[in-house]
Amino acid sequence: MLIKNRHVALLIIWITLLAAGCNGNDDQEVICSDEFKTIGVKVIGGRLDDFYTIRMATADTIRFTESGQYPLSNWYPILDDSYQPLLEGTREDFIFAGIKNATEVVRQQFSIGADVCHIIKYSGPVEVSY
Repeated sequence: MLIKNRHVALLIIWITLLAAGCNGNDDQEVICSDEFKTIGVKVIGGRLDDFYTIRMATADTIRFTESGQYPLSNWYPILDDSYQPLLEGTREDFIFAGIKNATEVVRQQFSIGADVCHIIKYSGPVEVSY
């Protein structure tokens, strides 16, 4: 009987400690990585002359100033973590547009949002071709 009561007592103490640790406060500290995330797409078919992203909710055009480095790998950025504060807790549609010889050859929709740390791609391909 003593052993059984000990187990019950330990179980009650463990449950009490567990409940004390769960105070129902959602303002718990979050630790984010220092990684700066960029969501991009690989374009098959040749190098683009120009590219940009359109934020559908506001019709803003987003351009990357260092775009000269991307055509070397045919990988183009769509959005990066600089948009995390604007998208935190939401999900929005973005359009990636690629231009070749003054003609739009790529137009692809992506759904992107963010958590408290980084942007997140919800939908959209890894590669597109023209």
